[in-house]
Amino acid sequence: MTEVLYNYLKVNRYTAYFDTEAVTIFKANREIYNTICGENIFETLEGIFEHDDSDNVVKIILTNSENQPTSIFVGYMETHAEIPYFESSYTCSSELRRGGVLLRFLGLLTANKKNSSIRIMKGNIAGGIPTIRDSDSEELKREKHNRLVQYHLHLGATVVNDDFTYHLDKVEEIIPILFTVQ
Repeated sequence: MTEVLYNYLKVNRYTAYFDTEAVTIFKANREIYNTICGENIFETLEGIFEHDDSDNVVKIILTNSENQPTSIFVGYMETHAEIPYFESSYTCSSELRRGGVLLRFLGLLTANKKNSSIRIMKGNIAGGIPTIRDSDSEELKREKHNRLVQYHLHLGATVVNDDFTYHLDKVEEIIPILFTVQ
């Protein structure tokens, strides 16, 4: 399935960078991520990209055809859980259509490749579509958040109390539907 995602990126003239390369790009372009992710998420990402180099973390950055960063993802492999899973921790995306879900699915496939017992991705629905800003009214924040909940449901996740769960089998079914390019 990763080949379908990489082909989608190639056709749209985007490149995915992982781990060490992603950290280098992040450090050189900090201000962009503040804009893409919003102030609160940016501060957390900064800490992760500066200090977390553990083997269980997956870091991905997308750049466009002009080598400008457009999207960022961080996830953690939870291998010591009763049922191992991949935690989708932070996803921020701009420009590339379906960039956020591509990052999440690519993260799950990467985690599964590193540890085949990881077949589930979990996460918390935080933020909204588009990005929630401090200046947004409470009503607008709720509306943006609800759009994000609907987005996850539409992509095949189960959602309970703002927590989503994706299963690898379902992800592998939906990737060709969302990302195959003629």
